Amino acid sequence: MKKKFPSISVSSGIIATKVRYIDINGIFLKTIDKTVKSVPLEEQTKQLSHIMKKLPAAGETIRFLTSKDGFSSIAFIDYIGWAEGIDEMYVSTFRIGVRQAEDIKLLYERGRIKSAMFITGRMKSTQTERYNYFDQVKEIFDSCGFWMSDFSNHSKVFLFKTEKNYYILETSANLNENPQIEQYILTNSKEIYDFYYQFFQTVKNSGEKYRNS
Repeated sequence: MKKKFPSISVSSGIIATKVRYIDINGIFLKTIDKTVKSVPLEEQTKQLSHIMKKLPAAGETIRFLTSKDGFSSIAFIDYIGWAEGIDEMYVSTFRIGVRQAEDIKLLYERGRIKSAMFITGRMKSTQTERYNYFDQVKEIFDSCGFWMSDFSNHSKVFLFKTEKNYYILETSANLNENPQIEQYILTNSKEIYDFYYQFFQTVKNSGEKYRNS
């Protein structure tokens, strides 16, 4: 029997849209600079907090553009983790960095993330003896009891269920340090959350035999 996927219908006035002018020229110039610089997570989260002020209310969407000196995907996890605490987190991304995995483990150890699931894009088959990122990341997540698997996946979607809210982050960015222009769409909607949740559950329930193959 086919599972019934939830339909998404947005009535007038549900999505609150606010447009602010941003320094596109500044984003472009920072990103064409080839100097590689790692921005500390604390600084990234402060940048995000300064721009966003507060998390979106139910039905609201906030959109972002960043350059390589801006915040990355991990900043959203850190921000939501400390702001509300994450009961369930689901992450679909092409790549995960070891440093970002360690940041997530720290949030888990401090009680800011209770459970998490991660889907990556063939990290295991492309790693080398020197760059064994998949094995390192999986070892970190295994120590937290998190579920992680490797598929032909290129999507970048993050789900965050907190005590009262359902956040969805749709982005072009992987969960690593990737100095390029990136886009982020952060929405608070149970309907959209449930739509993507079906994807994660299908992978977990139906794809166990293909896990890490």
